[in-house]
Formats: sequence, C-alpha cells, structure tokens
Amino acid sequence: MATLIDTKIDVNKDYWITIEPYVFVMSNNNGMMLYNTLDTSIIHVHSHDCKSIVNEILDKENCGVAFLGKAKLMNKEIYDFISELRLKFMGDAIDVTLSSTKPVQFIPSLNLQNNISRLKKEVDISAGENIMEYLHEVTINVDNKTNNLSFASLASVIDEIEISNVGNIQLTGNIGEYSHIKDLIATINLLQVDKNFLLDYNQIGDYLFFFNNHFFIKLIITFPLNGQLWNNSWNIISNQKENVEFIFKVASEYDIELSKNIIAKYDIQFYHYLPEYNNQNDEFFRKNVFFTVEDILSSPLSVSEIFAHQTLNTFDFGKITILSNGDVYANVHYPAIGNIAIHTIHEIIYKEMNEGISWLRIRDQYPCNNCIYQWLCPSPSNYEILLDRPNLCHYSLP
Repeated sequence: MATLIDTKIDVNKDYWITIEPYVFVMSNNNGMMLYNTLDTSIIHVHSHDCKSIVNEILDKENCGVAFLGKAKLMNKEIYDFISELRLKFMGDAIDVTLSSTKPVQFIPSLNLQNNISRLKKEVDISAGENIMEYLHEVTINVDNKTNNLSFASLASVIDEIEISNVGNIQLTGNIGEYSHIKDLIATINLLQVDKNFLLDYNQIGDYLFFFNNHFFIKLIITFPLNGQLWNNSWNIISNQKENVEFIFKVASEYDIELSKNIIAKYDIQFYHYLPEYNNQNDEFFRKNVFFTVEDILSSPLSVSEIFAHQTLNTFDFGKITILSNGDVYANVHYPAIGNIAIHTIHEIIYKEMNEGISWLRIRDQYPCNNCIYQWLCPSPSNYEILLDRPNLCHYSLP
C-alpha cells in the first residue's frame, strides 16, 4: 500500500490507519516499538492511546486497518505518532471519504508456540524422507577412534544425506589415522554438495590430496604462530589460496593486529576472524563481541529473518556434528542426541526436534525476554554458553 510523502493530517477528518507489511511490531512489558525492515528506522511507542491504535491494527479481525476518528486527532501524542508513521514510510492515514469500503492491509504475524508445535508435528517419525529436509550441514570428525566404527555406518550417513537438503559437508580431525579415509572421500565426492576440510595450518602438509578431491580448505590460524610451520604451510598453499579460507582465531587485540599483518603481507582475500574465549579475556569479548543497540540496527533484517529468531536458532538449526566415536550432536556443548552405529540420521533429527535444546534455542530467557530488541538480536550463540550468560549485549533494561 503506497505511503504519502505529505505527513500533514487534517484534524477535521476521519482516517483509516495502516502499518506497512514490512514493519515489525515488538511489544512487551517494557514498551512497544515499530521497526522498518527496509531501512532499520524505529518508532518507540510510549503513549497508551498510541499503543491501543497499533494493537487495533494488529487485531486479525480488523484486517490490518484501524479507524481513527477526528476527535482522537486532537490528542497531540496521537497526531505526532501518525505523522511520524507516515514520515518514516512505516504506515499511512487514508481519508475515510476516499474509500467506499474499509481497506484491507496484510500484516505478517507469527504465533511462536504454534509455529514450534507445527515444526514438531511435521517431524513425524513416520513421515519418511520429509524429515531430512531440515538437515542442511553435516560435520564429520575423523581420527583413529573412527576405526572402531564400521565403514557401513558412515556410508549409511552419506546415503541419508543424499536424500536430504544438505548443502555442505565438512570433514575435520586427524583423518590420516582413519584407515578408510579414501573410501569416505570417494563416497562424499559422489554427492552434489559443497565439501570443506577444516584443519589447523600446521597440518596442511599431511593432506595435500584434498586439493585434488574437490574440497574447499578452511585453514585455522592460531596464536602464537609457529613461524617455521607457517612458512611451510604457506609454501604449499600459496598457489591454491583461491581454494582456501583463512580462519584467524583471536583472543586479544594483539592477535587481531598479527592477523591483519599476515593478511596484508600475504595478500589473503578470503578470511574471517573467530574470537576465542579463554576464561581470561572477558574485556576483549566485551569490546569486540558484545553488541550495542547501534550494532543491532546497523543493517536491516527482513520480517522472515525476525520470525526465524522467534522460532529457531539460526546458528544451530539444521546442523549436526558427528564425532569420531559416532556420537552425534546438534551442538557439541550439549549432550549427544544419538550415535550413527545404532541410530539413523532420520531418528536423530526427530529426537532433536522433539527433545533437544539446540535447534530451537531462542532468546526467551531473562533479560532478553524483557528487552524491546529481543527478536532483532541474532540467535544465542556458543559464546553465551562459554561465558555462561544469556546475552552478549551492552543494552540495559529500563
């Protein structure tokens, strides 16, 4: 529905008031806020009368439109609110005389508990292959313990992945210790998915064959850096660096500076920083990982992204990790949800969706559940677990 640029409202007229469908409304005990998903502009609603208008618009029976009589426009708070709504392209006031019938506006909405219940209901153990559509990423750890598993167990996992929605398989660990590694790689190579190998920079010399097996290398750089091992690694990968992403684990400002020097010196194009918590660098995390309201509003979120934050954990959902002993985790910081030697991936996903705590871990705990920015923040990450706190922000509740 088009929004007028002219924000002037005639207090002698009646209006239909609407909110644009790209505007997300957040409301809790600490207030109400309208968030424009196109440009991150916000309107904090403090007046009880203005909140009542918004709630009336959101009432499903009103089809996204509320009637506002001219008498209420004499209220300055209401007048200013409607003017700001139009000025920020977040809603409109339509002259009643210009519409022969009440207009209709689509307002996206999500009933959180009903949505989670629907997800769980769809994940019926008898639903056949449909359950596998939730699986998006699989990480497989391999070392000498994997020799205690039958290769058939891993091959069965690959077979299940083939009928799923998985887009990425990642291998990691001391894979040279696994006697069937070549068979495993050959089986994975048959899949039409992205293939990654995650390893430390001092291991690259042991796994050169990955460059010839359609795998993208994710190389972990840790500090303090062993100069000789780094030089050896760089000599190996310098001509292959377009197939390598460099992951710099940083635990201090000094680590960041060292990383920047390496990136500049070796002209590294594909990289990212991975803050590492070591129980002694709380201040580093507060400065570099914790976020502010400005950080939250620095880039727009779509309505669907906000709804995702209300329903599932965007970091964990759809991902599993298989350790070398066959144990399967939705998040390695929580208990295992199965073992590939005795459970199918199908059964494991079913258990996570119905009993697990990782895929559906959202910001529904204090203080986040009292914060007006609750669903604009990213999902809880592993850092919250490591720091033993529910939030990673500088925002103080009123």
